[in-house]
Amino acid sequence: MEKQTKDVNSGTETVQGSPRSSSYIKWLEKNSMFYNARQILKDFIGTKNEWQHPFSYPITEEVLKKYPVMFTAYPHSTLTAEGQSFLKYYSQKEIWKIFEEIGIQILHTCPVKKSGGVKKYEFTPTIDGYFDRIALQVAPEFGSDEEYRKLAGTAGEYGGIVLGDIVPGHTGKGPDFMLALMFYENYAGLYDIVEIEKEDWPLLPEIEKGKESAHLSSEQISLLREKGYIPGPCFKAFDEGGWSATPEIIGADGKTRRILFFHAFKSGQPSLNWTSPTAAASQLINADIVQSLCQLGAGALRLDATPFCGIIVDPETQSEPGSPVSIYTTKMLAGLIRKYGGWSYQELNTPFELVKKYSGSDLYYDFFTRPAIEHAALTGDASFLYIMNELMTNHGIDQKMLIHDTQNHDEITYGIPQLDDPSFNVEYHGKEMPASEVRKIILEQKDQIAVNSYNKGFTDGVATTIAGYLAAGLEVKDIYNLTEREKQKIQELHTLIIFYNAMQPGLFGISGWDMVGALPIPEGGIEELLEDGDTRWHNRGSYDLLGNNTSTENLPTVLPKCKMIYGPVPQQLKKPDSFCSKIKKILSARTKYKIQLSDQVAVIKPQNTSAFISLQRLPDNKGIEISALNFGNKEVTETLKLSDIKQIELKNYSDKAVDIFDQAVDSKVSNGELKIHLSSRSCKALLLESV
Repeated sequence: MEKQTKDVNSGTETVQGSPRSSSYIKWLEKNSMFYNARQILKDFIGTKNEWQHPFSYPITEEVLKKYPVMFTAYPHSTLTAEGQSFLKYYSQKEIWKIFEEIGIQILHTCPVKKSGGVKKYEFTPTIDGYFDRIALQVAPEFGSDEEYRKLAGTAGEYGGIVLGDIVPGHTGKGPDFMLALMFYENYAGLYDIVEIEKEDWPLLPEIEKGKESAHLSSEQISLLREKGYIPGPCFKAFDEGGWSATPEIIGADGKTRRILFFHAFKSGQPSLNWTSPTAAASQLINADIVQSLCQLGAGALRLDATPFCGIIVDPETQSEPGSPVSIYTTKMLAGLIRKYGGWSYQELNTPFELVKKYSGSDLYYDFFTRPAIEHAALTGDASFLYIMNELMTNHGIDQKMLIHDTQNHDEITYGIPQLDDPSFNVEYHGKEMPASEVRKIILEQKDQIAVNSYNKGFTDGVATTIAGYLAAGLEVKDIYNLTEREKQKIQELHTLIIFYNAMQPGLFGISGWDMVGALPIPEGGIEELLEDGDTRWHNRGSYDLLGNNTSTENLPTVLPKCKMIYGPVPQQLKKPDSFCSKIKKILSARTKYKIQLSDQVAVIKPQNTSAFISLQRLPDNKGIEISALNFGNKEVTETLKLSDIKQIELKNYSDKAVDIFDQAVDSKVSNGELKIHLSSRSCKALLLESV
């Protein structure tokens, strides 16, 4: 009889001497992504489907013509009817009719595939909002593969698409990782892992009872680097990222090992090895892509955290983003997505010069002006927003390639790596100073104003909703008992953020939290989720867009319900002054004038720090659109010296500045100047028509 052994810490069971006869290993293999990926890829070898779409270069303008507006949902935050899945909820025609009325074409579901880990024969829950994938199938708590296909079909009926997620940098601790730790077949090639020789085990940390791994200290990393095991400290997302060691694990071959693995994020998210000669990571993620597009019906995919794809052996750059491996990987994945009829976007919160290097995807998340526009609304000071726009122009960043989003599942981010550099100066409030000094001032303002009893800090940002964030700027003390006037002020500032994002070239994004005016959820009811210090759960309260479902009692995967200050969307659309009605009006004008395809030609330095003004050249020779905003609580008048702007010739345009919303003449150009009057917390979009 074969000897059965069990590793208590990892939960794995192995068979010494005859690994292939182990029912547990076979069960792990059958449930692994790598095994299923290879089965999926068999259907895509040597078929004509591979050559139906151009794929070498980004198709940004093609995307913007068809799909200029994106709505972001979040499964954990969706209040459905009892027995109704997340995917079935968003398959409702009522929702897509609302999307069509407002002007939304894209539904971003956020990750919905099975995630978490495995212990023995039981799957464990996700530790990071389904960004720790362990299967290629839809998580049963969110629906099924068939329901995903039906959702994609419903979206198509209304001229829309479903946008899914690919997580190419890591997985969860599922069957694939368990098999990798057991060194079964080529599974170890999936991850950044290394076996430590037994004589060097004393260099490794001890594992606490009940723990799966232990983080390496800086000293231990240095010692193991000297021994040639690892390249040293590597680029990571969180402080808890880095190298970790396992306890003793009995492998599929009967050998006992201790293993190091790298994780850029949490220890439950082991990093994939994009330079392994097995090409295992490539096979896995390629299968995830073609399955999402061709079998589930997604029309586009978000590439998550691509700078973390691939660690490198380079003492000068190994702790920085932008490795050649991650850049190459991103371009290959983006090309594959286009090859099978989709398009992609990626999140790159990196210095400007790196964005150009990652030139594979069709669109990029706007981490440049997102913190700046939100900070302007928070403080009433648009100086930071002007600086970021000016820097984007100087670095040749085309606004059309950006997704201008409001709130998503993450915190309100303030990383601002573009300013984390003392080697160049920017002008701030009339004074030249190092960019890094301005960044320090902005972060201090954020901490002083936005972080409070209901808004929690997270890394460099704030874990809250946009409404909660703006309430802090208005010095609201009791956020859960707002007065009507406080609600009105929040809506005014929120509308400014929407207006700015919508009136910029590129793709416009909005979330359900924005549309209903979600407030952050208090700690009660989410204590367990907060135990690891991840405060982002505060900004992920649940809601129902339609207002039909009000209870979370029978929805165990849904977060506590958030308080809404705007209310359900159908009710809002009946009121012309509601937040959603204003979004509808803004997006209607955006569509009419094809703002998404325009080119920003100038950002005007304002006379008032509360003001921001930009000029966009519209496509089809329609003219120049002027976006003007005032974030302050006092009215201002801005004088634009249009004759000094080299990018435009005034003789080619009408002297009448027409409001694009009501078509009334707002003001006239006189002697090369245009005066724009803005009341407090207001905005205007003016058109100088081509003549």
